[in-house]
Amino acid sequence: MKPFLAFLLVSVATPLAGQQPARVFGTVVDSSTGRAIPGAQVTLGEEDRVTMTGGQFLFGSVPSGSPRLRVRAVGYRPLDRQVDVVPGSDLRIDLSMAALAVQIDSVVIRAPADASLSGAELEQRGSTLAAALDGWEGIVVTRTGAGDEAVPQVRGSGADEVLVLVNGFPANNAFTGRADLARFYSRDVERVSLERGAQSARFGSRAIAGVISIETRRGGSSTLGGSVGSFGALESAAALAGSNGRLSISLAQLPNQFEFVQPGGGQGIRQNAGGSIYALNARYGRKLDLTARATLANRGLPGTTVNPTPAARAEERTAFLGARAGNRFQVKAALEWLSTRAWDSAPPPGFSAYDATTTGLGGSGGVALQQGATLGGWTGQITWSGDARYDAFSGDAVQQGAHFSRAGIATIAAFERNSGQSTWNLAPTFRLEWWSGRRAPAASARLDARWSRRGTRATLALGSAVTAPALADVLFQEGVGVRLNPGLRPERIRWELEGGIGQQLHLGSADIMANVRGFWGKVDDLILWNPVLRFIWTPGNFNVVRRGGEAALEIHLTGSLSVSGSSNVSVITYDTPGAAQVRYRPRFTHTAEVRWHPSAWRFSARWHRLGTRFTTTVGTNPLPPVDLLNIGAERQLGRMLSVQGEVRDLLDQRPSYIAGFPAPGRSFHLSLNLEFP
Repeated sequence: MKPFLAFLLVSVATPLAGQQPARVFGTVVDSSTGRAIPGAQVTLGEEDRVTMTGGQFLFGSVPSGSPRLRVRAVGYRPLDRQVDVVPGSDLRIDLSMAALAVQIDSVVIRAPADASLSGAELEQRGSTLAAALDGWEGIVVTRTGAGDEAVPQVRGSGADEVLVLVNGFPANNAFTGRADLARFYSRDVERVSLERGAQSARFGSRAIAGVISIETRRGGSSTLGGSVGSFGALESAAALAGSNGRLSISLAQLPNQFEFVQPGGGQGIRQNAGGSIYALNARYGRKLDLTARATLANRGLPGTTVNPTPAARAEERTAFLGARAGNRFQVKAALEWLSTRAWDSAPPPGFSAYDATTTGLGGSGGVALQQGATLGGWTGQITWSGDARYDAFSGDAVQQGAHFSRAGIATIAAFERNSGQSTWNLAPTFRLEWWSGRRAPAASARLDARWSRRGTRATLALGSAVTAPALADVLFQEGVGVRLNPGLRPERIRWELEGGIGQQLHLGSADIMANVRGFWGKVDDLILWNPVLRFIWTPGNFNVVRRGGEAALEIHLTGSLSVSGSSNVSVITYDTPGAAQVRYRPRFTHTAEVRWHPSAWRFSARWHRLGTRFTTTVGTNPLPPVDLLNIGAERQLGRMLSVQGEVRDLLDQRPSYIAGFPAPGRSFHLSLNLEFP
């Protein structure tokens, strides 16, 4: 009887175990130092995870089989292997990644990023970085009437106060200082990282409010895709990938005509708001890492809703080529050309017709030397770096002989000390920078400190920053309704203190990540545009105080369901008692997102609330808060084809980020994408 019972128990237990999913977990560390690699993208079959501070990852419910495990991290050689998942059993996998020849942003060492998104996460959030990053970690992507550029703002910053790096090279326009995120497609991006606050000591000019670092893919799969949307929106993109390189081309057609609510009531038709953007992005990397970009944009300049300009157009052409190489000794160089033309043959009454063309040619280079160092019980490295840039302009819209040169030197250190289960990190940085029209160098410094123990991390930073005025504010001749200010002083963050704490933990099959951060700083000579006599707009310098904070929570409930949310407060007021919020800078932004990935489907819903913005310097004439809701669904059809549908601005809020420049409102988009193995 006993042998029969034993046989019966085994017969019943075996199929039951075969039906039970397994847990797959482990850590990702540096193969040479043994230190954890946070923020690495771990893909198991169709599921994605991002490693925590201690390098941990967990897949809570994995069906049996032999899925592929892929691991990607910026600066490391990718891992790709097949694993065997046994039903009902836990599988622990500890992975070691070998560092690539160090390719560093702006030829410097940088501290761990505040936050990061993998390429797979970006694709779920939107087809372009403009859509994918809007609302993420408090980033506000604004679109204005000036050619519908999609520019990021961090902590209520101006559009030219955020440095955007693509493979270590600035993507900010040399004229305006702004970076257009609509030109970069999510499928071509490996990872995006965000570092908030005063960062010019580490990254140089423009990094006064934050840095967005974009690493594009060198390989991957070749793709072909296209989409159609409301109001005549069209997108198409293709990418050709090899083992060490990737070339992508894209075309975007912007919505041209749509309804808007007139300031005095009733409906109006927004005209001349569309246009087209052609973009080429390429990267090839072995011993030499090459990056190439080119764009051609032809867009309407619709004017404000109360003073439309239906015949005004703007055309912009750009070309960029950059190269970087090295490990302990690193070098980089880049060439950039751009040309802009703006014209209006039939302006509104009271204004004159114009047709102006401007071209610019710039070159940059940099070197850096890394060296290991020890200080007491601290170990790490010190980097000495130097970089320079020169731009020359000619044409109808700039002063004759306009040029701009800049040079900087920096010392960056990164030290670490382990004490029991605790890890301490210190990263001091000091930079001197010179530029045209300034005799004495501008200094900036920053000190980052971090303590971590298991899933807990605390950070503290104190920094200063400085950046030159955007060239468009000081080099261009007067435009219609504009008076420039060649006497503008540089923007300077005298000091900014920030601190935060983060906690990562496991509760059953759920992964939880929570972060809270606060900041407080004083900014001198912030450049703001304001109207003067006869409504002529001109830039000026103002002292302001900025303070606030961010809170974020992300929960992976199961292997296929996750929820996340964040709230951001940015109080930016003039440095006088009882002063109002600086115009067009929202105090509050909130986001919430749900992602569900059952089988071959992907569903997502994302809510983004943009708080009240004031159109005056005294806190009057508010633009009301806006609640934007996007929903999307994606279906994988076999190994190569996927179809995606999305509804943007489901509540039809038609937001105006700046008075008189409304967005289209509710729109529908359908995409087809082919991925070639």
